[in-house]
Amino acid sequence: MFAMDPKKIIQGLYTGLNIADAYQKGGCKALTPEVALSAFFDRRFSDASTLNTTIFSHLYLSRKDFPALAEREEVTFLSGSNYLAGYLYRASLSRGLVLYVHGMNGMADDLYSIGQNYFLTHGYDVFAIDLTASGRSEGHGVPGLHQSALDVSAAIAYVTSRYDLMNQPLYLFGHSWGAYGVCASLHFPSSVRAVAALSGFDTPLKEMAAVPAARVGFPMALPTEGLDEPLRIRAGANYNLSASKSIASSGVPTLLIHGAKDSTVPLRGASTYEVTEAPNATKLLCPDKGHMDIFYDPASIAYANQVKDMARELTERYGKLVSNVPQVEWNAFLNRFDPRMTSVLDEDLFGKIDSFFASH
Repeated sequence: MFAMDPKKIIQGLYTGLNIADAYQKGGCKALTPEVALSAFFDRRFSDASTLNTTIFSHLYLSRKDFPALAEREEVTFLSGSNYLAGYLYRASLSRGLVLYVHGMNGMADDLYSIGQNYFLTHGYDVFAIDLTASGRSEGHGVPGLHQSALDVSAAIAYVTSRYDLMNQPLYLFGHSWGAYGVCASLHFPSSVRAVAALSGFDTPLKEMAAVPAARVGFPMALPTEGLDEPLRIRAGANYNLSASKSIASSGVPTLLIHGAKDSTVPLRGASTYEVTEAPNATKLLCPDKGHMDIFYDPASIAYANQVKDMARELTERYGKLVSNVPQVEWNAFLNRFDPRMTSVLDEDLFGKIDSFFASH
């Protein structure tokens, strides 16, 4: 039986989530679950400025690169005490409405735009949202990872209350934190026809235990005894909603897609894919894909990995920070690759998602 001292659990959480110095910055004297949770959750995950300040913002295509996404209706809707930003794209002859949800540290207008472009150009209306504390939505943090499920539920309530949208077939699409959100939102009654979830985790506690373990080399997920009660106190009754149980209880047809090489949501120990056995769930495993590259064509992934190696080599010379790289050198790096080649969508995979939606 694998056992670990509770102090090791918390240290692993800090190390794995790259927040080991957070307690010192906060003036705390000891590593505690409460401090770890606060350090990770009490922050913005992305802003509009993110579109121009990270390697990913230059490596992959974003909304500005897709002409079909130029025109949209921008709205706000309430989720808890925060107003969230939503972006409605209209197809000429709609086959239904896809509610599209990004992952953590992402936003609707960044590299996630590529999937929105696919659905829009294949005849679906698309309602993309920025989750709490992300993009242009309000919030200076979240209570816990279950927030994405609450946000998706609020978005569903919004679109189904609009007379011009309420009669359309409603489909949910999410990746990572967004994949958890679309699946766990099925815990709440809705009129969703079908769900496609890429790289999603089953419960917040599983994800919070598995990721640090994977990143610091522990042989299996960290025990969660040190985190369960503090997270419940912090986040409330729905703090550990299960995506797999929500799928099963809802009966909604759900397509679960996961990369076998995913280290952000490990296939074994954290993923919804691993534990879901409901008859309404269909599974698709991508043997050679990881977490973010699950969107892309294999040749595009290989090219992007070469560019990432170049970027890593450059930034390591300047303390691993893009902001430290002299502008002349950074511009020279940007001119060495073509983001159209890093951002070739896996049309076969998205065609399967399209067919899954169409069949329901």
